[in-house]
Amino acid sequence: MKHDAEVDQLLQAGLQEDALAAQDRLNQSRLVAAKLTEQLDRLEAHYAEMVEAQAGINARVSTLQASAPEFDGLVGLARAKDLTAEAMQSLDDLSGTGDPMSHALSTLFGPAWPRPRRRSRSSSRARWPTANPGGPQA
Repeated sequence: MKHDAEVDQLLQAGLQEDALAAQDRLNQSRLVAAKLTEQLDRLEAHYAEMVEAQAGINARVSTLQASAPEFDGLVGLARAKDLTAEAMQSLDDLSGTGDPMSHALSTLFGPAWPRPRRRSRSSSRARWPTANPGGPQA
């Protein structure tokens, strides 16, 4: 309003060119202020969206952090299951139940076909006497 009064005073004093220049500066200032206000409104809206997104991200991070021990436990359980399956397969292979040839022969000849037995630790040692310096002779 102060600037409008100055333009009016210039017109009353008969300074038309000065009044037009002052009015032009006033109009330019109002246009710049309107654009800046519009830009500020857009930036504030964008900031509000970012704050909301950050809150969502923080909630998701908290959820993931809270579920991490459970996830680690499930991964460990899956790993233990895999190891158990591998161990069972290895035991089957050692006992002959997983041996395809043994299975085929037992299917052909029935129960008369002897199934491989599990070897004890002592049966896996050499059966022939070896030189044993300093120890008893076998």
